[in-house]
Amino acid sequence: MKKEIRLIKNNSKPKRIIPAVSRSLKILEFLSAGNISRFSEIAGVFSLPANSLSRLLETLSAAGYIAKAGQYYQLVKNMFNSVVINIAHYEILEKNRAAIRKNLKNISERLKLAAGVFVISGNNTMRIFDAYNRGDSAYHFSTVNLEVPMLPAHGFARIFLAYMSEEELGKIIELDLALRSHYKNNLQTEKSGYLKIMSEIKKNGFSIEDREYLPFLTRVTAPVFLKGAGIPLLSLGVIGPPSILEKKKLISRELLKTAGKMSRMINNCL
Repeated sequence: MKKEIRLIKNNSKPKRIIPAVSRSLKILEFLSAGNISRFSEIAGVFSLPANSLSRLLETLSAAGYIAKAGQYYQLVKNMFNSVVINIAHYEILEKNRAAIRKNLKNISERLKLAAGVFVISGNNTMRIFDAYNRGDSAYHFSTVNLEVPMLPAHGFARIFLAYMSEEELGKIIELDLALRSHYKNNLQTEKSGYLKIMSEIKKNGFSIEDREYLPFLTRVTAPVFLKGAGIPLLSLGVIGPPSILEKKKLISRELLKTAGKMSRMINNCL
């Protein structure tokens, strides 16, 4: 039977997404200029000194990355949304593999710096807002629909997931299963799906060169990474009482080690 590539319709809204990406970075710029303690708190979540994060912002601004972050996000989002390969039923045609690998690698390299800082700014701003269950008193945002501007982080998280080892990926899955057990959100179904993914990884291997597996793996694991990193469980609407937030923090603490690796990777790009 002839294999095929499944195309996913792109329902993105660039006019909404691009300003959202810029807003997340501008939050950090604002805090770095006038709210040092809050800025340091955000930096500290990823074991990144405030002065290092400040230098990153300056570098991004000088290179025009803050202004272009939205466009870069849209580029990578379109790429992944256009070709989603389900490894259980589809495979990339041989003649397309080299081109797709080359495109993904080029996009990954181009986005590494801008994407990494957006992940830090978007994820951790949201994490802190969620912990307080309110907007930032110094920077006037409402908690209503606060998660919407932060959602683009998942596209950038995919880039970093491409560089994770099988062991790191497995750890994220374990932590996510533990997190989901608190809410009983189809846990058995989720576990079955994860085990199938890990089986494919062990069977076929997973490296940067094996890009044909990347879209499927990251489509499933990117939300796992965000939730494990302390992002509100958007699918469950959890903004929740302190007891739930504390459980989330306990589970997400281990993932900060992975986040620290991400921060060092960004610093190495400078």
